[in-house]
Amino acid sequence: MGHGVNVKLEVLANDTPIKAGGSYIADSDSKGRLLRPDWSASFNENSRWHKSMLEFARKKAPIFHPTMTESMINAKTDDEIMERLENVFKNISDNYRRAQRNKAKTKGGEDAGENQEEGEHDKRAKELNRRGTRKVRKCDERLAAFQETHGEVPPECRWFFQAPYQSSDESDDSDVVDPGTDLESGDEVPVSATRKPWLSRPPMYRDHEVTEWVSDLDNLVMAARGKQKKLHRNKTSAHPRKRGEWKDKGLPSLQANQLKIPLAAVLPAWLEDHPEFDVPSCVRREDDDEMEKDD
Repeated sequence: MGHGVNVKLEVLANDTPIKAGGSYIADSDSKGRLLRPDWSASFNENSRWHKSMLEFARKKAPIFHPTMTESMINAKTDDEIMERLENVFKNISDNYRRAQRNKAKTKGGEDAGENQEEGEHDKRAKELNRRGTRKVRKCDERLAAFQETHGEVPPECRWFFQAPYQSSDESDDSDVVDPGTDLESGDEVPVSATRKPWLSRPPMYRDHEVTEWVSDLDNLVMAARGKQKKLHRNKTSAHPRKRGEWKDKGLPSLQANQLKIPLAAVLPAWLEDHPEFDVPSCVRREDDDEMEKDD
């Protein structure tokens, strides 16, 4: 039948019948035929090969089992031989079905693990995308507050009004809905000011003077929010933020048309600890040939 009674489960787990009820296939080792029973079916449902297997047993039994002589096999009836073959079939069939159940459980566990990994990956991607959207919104809000008070942004400050240089607004709840965004259902949801504030975590690479300047800028933002709240009492208010811990993150990767942070705006001690960012692609030095042009 191609397998012995003591065949390993992992072998049976990968053994599939050629067709319902079993069949014979060419055997390259013996240059003959190899029986492939349908282990998923009953012995009676495998009746297509019973006659040929009975003839095979009568001819070959003394070869496979030396203790069984030709006279002994001839003394047995067809029913007795078929009963013995059925017992062998059932033993292997039981092992096959157990192997298939184990394989299904293992596969289910692997699928569950893969699904969990994919779920975690998707969750992380959505979280990063959400934070990126918040940075763009924060940048626009800061720029509007600055221009309302001071007018045009001076060239030496333009690098800051880009989304990559904004601090991260992080939330404990990954399912939080940002103001102005939609749920998966497409329903817009207003955000209440009583919701748990986002943690605004400024990057550690900022120089002390930049930190103070950003603090003054955020005071302008809060003042502008106060005005907007009075003018639009019934509309959605901006999500509240509170200052969190400093975040040790690297200088952002920029596109070709974006402005790099000047060396004077980077904390010297931080740059000394992170020499991999002390390169022209991340920091603009005074002696660089790059010149920031007016928009």
